[in-house]
Amino acid sequence: MRYLFSLLLLFFLVSCANWQTRSSDQVIAERALIQRKTALLERENQILRDENLELTRQIEHAKAEVEKQKASFLAQEDKQAAKMKTLETQITNLTEKIKILESDSVGKIRRLTQLNEQLTQKANETQKKLQDELSDAQQKAAKEREKLTKEAAEKQFAQEKELELLRRELSELKNKPQTP
Repeated sequence: MRYLFSLLLLFFLVSCANWQTRSSDQVIAERALIQRKTALLERENQILRDENLELTRQIEHAKAEVEKQKASFLAQEDKQAAKMKTLETQITNLTEKIKILESDSVGKIRRLTQLNEQLTQKANETQKKLQDELSDAQQKAAKEREKLTKEAAEKQFAQEKELELLRRELSELKNKPQTP
């Protein structure tokens, strides 16, 4: 606006300085020229104001978007920090649990190892005892079998003798004449 006013004042002074030497046609022509230039300058000034307003609006929108992005980033950063803290706490808890479980496991392994050794020793003793019992039972069974075999052989011999006697008697009876 100042620029326009300064320009008009300059034209006015220039025209006033030559005012006396010019004719009325020249003054009218200069006046029309100044009016056209003034209209063009006002139009250009309005276009520049409009552009300035649009650029100011865009800058404000950009500032608002930057603030929004900044707030979003800070919120996300806070969220990630809270999540990280929660995860660190969980890791610490799990690490402690692992240590406790490892400690318990070592004790259980020792107890199980001792129990295994005891059971192995007992199993070996039981196996030896069962083998001895089996061996004794096999020996008794062999003696019993031998005794039963001898008894069976003697019975068979006795039965064969008796059968032979019965055959002889039968044969004698067959050979003897039958008396009526």
